[in-house]
Amino acid sequence: MVTISILAFHRFTSSNKSACLNRFRFVPPKAIKYFTQLKGWFRRLSVPSQRPVISPATPSPTPPPSLSTSPPPFQSSFSSPCLHPSPHSTPSPSPSFSQSPSSSLSLAPSNPSPSSSPSHPSPSLSQSTFISSSPHSTPHPPPSPLPRKIISAGLILLIGSIWLFFAGCSRSPSTTTLRILHAGSLSVPLKKIAEAFEEKDPQVRLLLESHGSLTCVRQIIDLHYPADVVALSDASLIPRFLMPEYADYTIDFATNELVLMYRPDSPGAEKINADNWMEILLQPEVEFGHSDPNSDPCGYRTLLVWQLAEKYYRQPGLAEKLSQACPPRNIRPKEVDLLALLEAGELDYIFIYLSVARQHGARFLRLPPEINLGSPRFDEFYRQAAVKIRGKKPGETLLQRGQVMIYGLSIPCNAPSPQRAAELVAFLLSKEGRAILLENGLQPLDPPLVDNPERLPPLLRPLLKVKDKPKETAPNKKEETLFP
Repeated sequence: MVTISILAFHRFTSSNKSACLNRFRFVPPKAIKYFTQLKGWFRRLSVPSQRPVISPATPSPTPPPSLSTSPPPFQSSFSSPCLHPSPHSTPSPSPSFSQSPSSSLSLAPSNPSPSSSPSHPSPSLSQSTFISSSPHSTPHPPPSPLPRKIISAGLILLIGSIWLFFAGCSRSPSTTTLRILHAGSLSVPLKKIAEAFEEKDPQVRLLLESHGSLTCVRQIIDLHYPADVVALSDASLIPRFLMPEYADYTIDFATNELVLMYRPDSPGAEKINADNWMEILLQPEVEFGHSDPNSDPCGYRTLLVWQLAEKYYRQPGLAEKLSQACPPRNIRPKEVDLLALLEAGELDYIFIYLSVARQHGARFLRLPPEINLGSPRFDEFYRQAAVKIRGKKPGETLLQRGQVMIYGLSIPCNAPSPQRAAELVAFLLSKEGRAILLENGLQPLDPPLVDNPERLPPLLRPLLKVKDKPKETAPNKKEETLFP
């Protein structure tokens, strides 16, 4: 039964090589080698056996008296399914067994007849027999059977190969891989969006890579990273760094705010509130941290919050005091890197996004909307704070002003699969995608906004609204670019 199945599978693979075997490229070469050997063994098994068969003796008529008769045919004394003594033959002496030095078995009569002649072959033996009455004859050994372990291993490889074969025939070869370069605070929602999108379209595979938003920008500018979609926690970085050389438009799709996250056993956790949080942070036994302002928007937004708190609480020098109380060892490349330090007890408080704090189910303090950079009503007040960050070129510094927190994305000009990327962005901006963002702490914009609608892919134009031009003009180059 197994042989019949193998032969049928071999015939199927031989007749469908062009249709299926080209899609069978993902099978390991070693498995294909073993499968080829196994197919050859079963091919040998399917051929009629070449083992000699001794035909049963047939009764021969008694020769006329005038003719000389040949000696009686040789008969073996041991029972064999292939040897049957003729009922009309004369019994002959039993052969004696002798083993040659080469360990090959030979058969010879114990009392050879002097009148026996080699010119008269035995009529009861076929020409292919390996048993001969000649004393010098050497039998041909039968073919050695396949080892049992090889057959078992071959059957296992065969079953796996059949499964992989039909899986390869049913899988579409046109699978597209989309590379998403995104901010660390978008890791959780984008992972869930990727799972939902891949479930709807199995021919697309999403690769997510997270960094600080400024690091993402430099990956594209300096390393020419082939991203299909870039999603940042600060939408203003796209026009300032990527447009027009690397991107054509900016899509604003969500908002967030800055909070103070802590553990239940952090010093002062039982009495911290929106009025005394800066006093608790300035205590000598308290360790707090934030992300790097030159790598992550959460870092420079923390410094902006300190400046706004100084104005809001009317405490001159508060921002400088908080900066001095936060040593460089408590500053990490991106905000999600601080979570491990907080859980390990190395830090007591960290400045982080509201969405990240909710995703981890941790305790956090919401700051007043006048300073948390999350309320559009106070956007004018936010612009009173400004910090210096690293610019496009080495040694260049840019002035980053406070503004309401907006997440933005774009499809870069060098995107390998712009059409598929547009489908992913359309899913993110859909009702299902915005629901995923909302479940993970982000506040999606309804509707999303875009600055250059004429450069949008046609698929995205019905989903977006044109962004209003800012009332205030942007700072001129002399104010924006500072050289140390």
